[in-house]
Amino acid sequence: MRYVSSKKPEIPIIEPAKSGRASCRSCRGKILKGEYRIGIPYQFTRPDGETITSYGYYHPECSPQDKIDTIFSILESSSSIDSASKDRITEFLKKRLEEDVESPQSRSALLQIPFLESSKSSRGSCRICEKKIDKGIFRVAEPSRVELDDGRKFFSHKYYHVECYLESASEFKRVFHDLIQTSLKRKSIQQKEADNLKRDFQELLSADETAAEILSFISEEPIELETLRKIARENEVPFNIVKKAIEKGLLDGVYFEPSPGKIQKL
Repeated sequence: MRYVSSKKPEIPIIEPAKSGRASCRSCRGKILKGEYRIGIPYQFTRPDGETITSYGYYHPECSPQDKIDTIFSILESSSSIDSASKDRITEFLKKRLEEDVESPQSRSALLQIPFLESSKSSRGSCRICEKKIDKGIFRVAEPSRVELDDGRKFFSHKYYHVECYLESASEFKRVFHDLIQTSLKRKSIQQKEADNLKRDFQELLSADETAAEILSFISEEPIELETLRKIARENEVPFNIVKKAIEKGLLDGVYFEPSPGKIQKL
């Protein structure tokens, strides 16, 4: 975001991103260096009376719908943007105009859903295992809304190792799928990175089939949880996955506990 001193209203700008640090104000995904971005101005007055214009940046496909006519005009009159880029931005803007009028609410909801991103530093710790999350590896970011005493509101994040987050979740294959889809929509990961993540976690994702086999040992006769834990360990399946499935079965009335540490089918 940049600031300029101004005494008159500014108009949107279309320019290549000068770095990869800025995030889109709509989807919150990164705007990669060199990609064209839309800068939407808004003004505020400093305590000394000076009027300052600040620019918030957007992917062309995320442009505010009420600004698209103005952006079209600027695009058509620009001599600094090559024709191929103009055509590409025009297509993005046309698709944006065709989006459902409820899309701003959908985008707002998207910002509150956990997503995947590359860790920006090694300062953060996983909220489950409490170990450091190394810089550059993918982590799960879980947004949480914070409201200060002065009324200001913003999103903070809780961070997790991907393995820890998945292993603590029930229906972890669905959770992983949702993480990938949300992250692609937010542009916090690219498709190639999503494909790599699917490959890296294939063994864990296929563990649900083995977990189902372990659950098949639960019958009308009581079985000790420690026995199931041993079977899971022998099959190299995180017991947390089995445990979550059992907890869901208890809630759904599939299983019950005849005594502490034992489980059986109804």
